[in-house]
Amino acid sequence: MQTNTRGIYANNSTASKRWLHSNRGNKILKHKIVIILMSALLFTACNKAEVVPPSISKQKPKETVIWDSNSKSSISQQEYDNAILAYIKSKYPQKVKAYELKQKKNTLILGNLMWQDNSDTKRVQRTWNGAKEYCRNLSLLGFSDWRLGNKDELKSLYQYKSKLKYFIDGGYWSSSGYNDSADYAWGVGFYSGTVSSNNKSYMGFVRCVRDGQ
Repeated sequence: MQTNTRGIYANNSTASKRWLHSNRGNKILKHKIVIILMSALLFTACNKAEVVPPSISKQKPKETVIWDSNSKSSISQQEYDNAILAYIKSKYPQKVKAYELKQKKNTLILGNLMWQDNSDTKRVQRTWNGAKEYCRNLSLLGFSDWRLGNKDELKSLYQYKSKLKYFIDGGYWSSSGYNDSADYAWGVGFYSGTVSSNNKSYMGFVRCVRDGQ
């Protein structure tokens, strides 16, 4: 009996090819499934995270810090006053303008000097040191660089006292000290324009002045 080996080998070869084809198809299918799963996971992750491009990301506007109480640095009183004034002017420009117009009525400009001319000049009385301190602390028309005028400036102002809205026929302190005694300083009487020396403990009237307009 003769065996047909060719047919057996042929059948085996066909089966082998089918098995290889089937195995290769399974591998491709597995790869496709893995890719689909990875894509699904990536899509889910992107939906959960809010991705904002840098060009359109929302940023909080920076706030201008006028003064930080925790800061180790220090500023002068003048710098502090200027910072506060600048903030108020930017925040309430119309109100500041109205206030300044009102305040201008409380000053008198003569040459390069601006004189205080409000009701305080008729009622405030201080010792010589107190008068100087009052002017240093005065804030008027947005300015805080007031000082006590010297005797020559005050004597010159007396000649224009008709332009003042507020004055009293009394003695006003000047910043000029009396050379012959450390306990005395010069003052100007607005009743006659007389320049006289007085003890620094004397309660005289006060009128402040500042340089510039």
